[in-house]
Amino acid sequence: MRYFAKTQGELFDTLRKQTKKKILRLSWSDFVTKHYNLYSDIKRDLLSSQGEYCAYCEKRIDIENSHIDHYFSRSLFTNLTYDKSNLYLSCMSNGHCGIAKDNLTECKEIDIKETIKPDQLINGKYIENFLFYTREGEIKVLPLDELSPRDFIKLENTISKLNLNEPSLVNERKNLLSTLEKIYKAQGRPSNEMIQRIKNKYGIPTLIEQYLKEKI
Repeated sequence: MRYFAKTQGELFDTLRKQTKKKILRLSWSDFVTKHYNLYSDIKRDLLSSQGEYCAYCEKRIDIENSHIDHYFSRSLFTNLTYDKSNLYLSCMSNGHCGIAKDNLTECKEIDIKETIKPDQLINGKYIENFLFYTREGEIKVLPLDELSPRDFIKLENTISKLNLNEPSLVNERKNLLSTLEKIYKAQGRPSNEMIQRIKNKYGIPTLIEQYLKEKI
């Protein structure tokens, strides 16, 4: 997970104005059906804001293989259904991220209010400053002095709530680390152009940046 700034543009202004009117009475599925153009525009806006990465696992996504996720479930927090601060673009995996958060039993058991959203600052710092990836491909919380015990637990809850150490996801990270290691052994630090190509292919930019930083 990494911080990204939500767009403050016209699309969300339009949505906010509409929610004051009749849209507020619509279920989300009805909104998607009846206002599909606005829904699609908001989806594209989120995609751009997130750099074309899933808000949670950071895998590459596009318009076709992603969905708008309500971080706080709209079935429990109906007042946040049309709140832009609650909308994220997630990958389509059933085993982790947005879909798993609201459907897997072990994920549903964790209180969403005891987690931290991707764009939520911690002591004025981005969330990725408090997370790291192991050589085995798992994401963990850094036990930094500036991280309060409660925020440490919240970050661990976030990882579990989104199932970010799901086996297939961990394996993908291990494969990415292996690829980076092979490139480094063959030619040293990759060029910026190659780094971008790797990000475009694999996603997970925070892992790539962590690896390169460790190699400095």
